[in-house]
Amino acid sequence: MRIRELSAYTGVPIATIKFYLRIGLLMPGRLSSRNQAWYSEDHVRRLRLIRVLLDVSGLRLAKLGELLAIVDGREPAIFGAGLPDSLLASSSELDDEDREWARKRVSQLNWHLDEDDSRMSVLMDVLGAYHALGYSDLLENLDDVVTLAVGEPAALDTERAVASLVLGDVLVAVLRRFAQA
Repeated sequence: MRIRELSAYTGVPIATIKFYLRIGLLMPGRLSSRNQAWYSEDHVRRLRLIRVLLDVSGLRLAKLGELLAIVDGREPAIFGAGLPDSLLASSSELDDEDREWARKRVSQLNWHLDEDDSRMSVLMDVLGAYHALGYSDLLENLDDVVTLAVGEPAALDTERAVASLVLGDVLVAVLRRFAQA
């Protein structure tokens, strides 16, 4: 697909895609001519990962670049090093399907959560982000999510481990806020 189609499919503006290409967050497409490239499902997946990690975690682009270097195998996998202490500033732009999945998942919990609580939005964003990335299987048992967030990232492939650690930090933080309330 061309960049215009990539933009339409992912909802990421062309200018943003070009910016991600320029700063190295997104790998170049396969050149079909001097000034045209073709993009694949790998680009769609990478854009989805970038957007979810930026929207849900509040990471800065430089830190995201470091994490993506780990995903790409350009840096050693030293998980948890240097992640922001507070990741509760979510401004996720999840699509309706992911948000609805998160809403259903939260409704299955017997945690007596107040839907008007500001932490609820963050919880929904994080759960929806896991779903958007195709990692909802990691949340089969939310009672074990602490193990996921601080457990054995080496048991997961690198992309899943990075996403799980970043999203896991946000998830554990918001769950901790619920428990404290």
